[in-house]
Amino acid sequence: MKEKRHIVSKYSLVLVMFVLLFTTNISSALAAKNSYALGSRYAEGQNMNDEIKEAEKVCNRIIYDSGQMGFTSYDWYGSSSTKSNILLAASGDVARNAISFYVGHGSDESYYIWADDGTEVWFNEVYRVTGNQITKFAFLWSCNQAEVKIHMPMGWLHTTSESDDGYHNPDCGKLTFISFKAGAPFLNKTISGVQKAGAKFVNITYDALASGSDVYVNEALDIASFNLWGVVWDQCQLYTDYSMWVYGDGYLSVCGLQG
Repeated sequence: MKEKRHIVSKYSLVLVMFVLLFTTNISSALAAKNSYALGSRYAEGQNMNDEIKEAEKVCNRIIYDSGQMGFTSYDWYGSSSTKSNILLAASGDVARNAISFYVGHGSDESYYIWADDGTEVWFNEVYRVTGNQITKFAFLWSCNQAEVKIHMPMGWLHTTSESDDGYHNPDCGKLTFISFKAGAPFLNKTISGVQKAGAKFVNITYDALASGSDVYVNEALDIASFNLWGVVWDQCQLYTDYSMWVYGDGYLSVCGLQG
C-alpha cells in the first residue's frame, strides 16, 4: 500500500511540473512583443526592380532595429506578405504589443493594400482582426492610406477616436498610424537632392526609435528629416508635397512598449 502511494505521488509531481512548464510557456508567449516588416512586390506592369531592392533592404533594417528594441521580429517582405500574414501581423498574433511596417501599392481613399500576389487586403478585413488593439504602431509606406480616417487608420488602430493630427496634436493614447494622404514616393526616389530619400528616411526613423525609450515617434520623424534636409518633419517634402500624415499618438515611445 505504501508503494502504491509513492507511485501516485511521483506521477503527481510530474503532472505539476508539466502544468507549470506549460503555463510558463504560454505566459512567455503572451508577454512577447512582435514586429513585422511586410511588403508587396505587386505592380501593374511597372518596372519595380530598383524599388524592390530598396524595399528589401529597408525591411531588413527594420527587423534589425526592432530586434534591438526587444521585439520578436518577422521579415515577411515579398512572398511571405500573403493576405493571411498581413492580417496576422495586424492582429499582433499572441503578443502583448506589436508594430508593423508595410511597403507597397495602395488604393485611392485607403480602401485596401495589396498582398504580394496581388490579392486585395481591405480595411474592414484589417479592422476585424484588430479588436484587441495589440498593434500600437503601424507605418504604411503606401499611397493614400491615410486619406480617409475611417478606412485604414481605423482598420489598424481599431478606433476612430484617435487624434486627426498626431504630430501637432498628439492624443497620448499609445496608438499611432503613419501613412500618406496622397501618392507615396518610391523609396528610391530622389527628393530635394537626397537620393533614395524614402529608404533613408525610414532607416533613420527606426534607428532613432531604437536608440532609447525616451525617443518618441514625432521626435524620430524630426531626426530623420533634419538629418536628410536640415528641417523638421512638417517642413520637409514628405509632409508638404506628399502629405505624409500621423494619426493618434505622436508621443508614443516604440522602444518603451512592454513585452
